[in-house]
This record gives sequence, structure tokens and C-alpha cells, in this order.
Amino acid sequence: MINSSVIISGEASETDSDEDNNHNVNDMPTSIQAAIITGEDSESDDENQGSISSAVSVLTQTKSEEAKKEVSESDMNKSLLHKKLKECNNQMYTDLESFCQNMINQAGKNLSTIDQQLMKSQNTLQTAVTSLRSLHINSAAIKDRLQNIISSKFLTNIK
Repeated sequence: MINSSVIISGEASETDSDEDNNHNVNDMPTSIQAAIITGEDSESDDENQGSISSAVSVLTQTKSEEAKKEVSESDMNKSLLHKKLKECNNQMYTDLESFCQNMINQAGKNLSTIDQQLMKSQNTLQTAVTSLRSLHINSAAIKDRLQNIISSKFLTNIK
């Protein structure tokens, strides 16, 4: 259990009689709650009573709202239909997550395979380009030699 001191901001008591009342720490409530109410502190005791009662009503209202939430959540979890619905939803989320993971993994494998095939194709094309350049150079040399042979008159014209 949590034991903590309560600090209330404001003016100190003007009499020593308040300080004479020693309160044992064990006598204090174990759960202390407070609400901050904005605005100016009232000067009269009548207004203080209204302020205190509104603070108490706020505290009890929040406690009752929390209790209602807990009761409604526990009632929802108690019915068999809701339990089965929750189980089916959890199973659906698990199945959907595994389906997405499998799709992503399969797509990654497919992309890796395609990437390897593209690398092989690129290597083949680079080799083909090199071979075609060499072929072009060789064919140009053959053309020049053939042109030289045709243009030279190593045979005399026969008439």
C-alpha cells in the first residue's frame, strides 16, 4: 500500500492548535485522490462548502465512471459470444499478419530471382556488344581489303 503525505496549497493556519493535532501516517487513507479546480479561491465559508462539495462530486463521478467501465468490460467478456468473437478476431489478425508476411517474403524471393536473371542478361548483352564491335572492326577491315583488291589492276584487261 502506498503511504504519501498530502500537501494542500494555500495559506497556513494562524493558530497553533492546528499544529498540535498530530496525525498518524497509518491513520491516513491508503489511496489519496484529488481534483484540481481552476479558479479563484473563495473568501467566505459558504462558497468553500460549495467548492468542496463540487470537488467531492467530481471525485465520486470519476470513480463511478471507472466502475461502470470495468463492469461493462467484464460483462462483455463474460458472454460466450463475445469470447468467441474475440478469439475469432485474434485468429483473423494472426492469419492476416502471417499472410502478409508470406506475401512479402515470396515477393522478396521473386525480386531476388529476377535481379539475378537481369544480372545474367546484362552480362550476356555486354559480351554481345563487345563481340559485335569486334565483328564490326573486322568487317570494316575486310571491306577495305576487298576494295583494295578490286581497285588494283593486277590482271590486265582482256579484249
